[in-house]
Amino acid sequence: MGATIVRPGAQRKRFSAMSKSSREALKSSVPIPAVNYCSELLDKFQCTLRITRPRSTKIGDYKAPHGNLGHRITVNSNLNQYNFLVTLIHEIAHLVVWNQYKSKVKPHGKEWQNQFRELMEPLLGVGIFPPPLDICVKHHVSRGYASTFSDRRLLSELRKYDGQTGAQLFVKDLALNERFTLKGSGREFVKGPLVRTRYRCRAAGPSIFKKYYSVHPMAEVETS
Repeated sequence: MGATIVRPGAQRKRFSAMSKSSREALKSSVPIPAVNYCSELLDKFQCTLRITRPRSTKIGDYKAPHGNLGHRITVNSNLNQYNFLVTLIHEIAHLVVWNQYKSKVKPHGKEWQNQFRELMEPLLGVGIFPPPLDICVKHHVSRGYASTFSDRRLLSELRKYDGQTGAQLFVKDLALNERFTLKGSGREFVKGPLVRTRYRCRAAGPSIFKKYYSVHPMAEVETS
């Protein structure tokens, strides 16, 4: 049984190992030279890859087998091809670690870091990433960052390939107590103080109970 690739709004379709359909589905998501490698990994682990609508709280995740469901990975559909590739390999590393250790190790501990480096190695220094981005990805992998959002250097370089027009605005650029909308979610917040590495923001709108959320400094926002 091969991998499953599901796009937003599409019905599930089963693909066999290295099938033409599987490769075609990945061509619009990752750099062409990385298509076969990603297809082989997904098929090897019989993993369902769901390409989702944009989410404001995460860009990808991994879920272990449960009941009749096998390995499942989701990645946001609005990521550029390089960000999608890094995110996909990040989640596949979680899959491999789960196969070896189940839930006995930390999510981003040394076991995951070693596996992430091993899976990324064939993609580095071979022309898949543009040279400046390749350097950032190598640094990201070697340092064992828990997420792309934790590595501001990589995040900044990745955003250059988003193909968006106009200046982007992030939480870190806003003034204290400024009202904003989290891009992609439509939810409104009021920026609060920086607590360690994230801003403590209050959900906007009337409410008896004020709700606060930790928002990453590089979360993209819109203002009125």
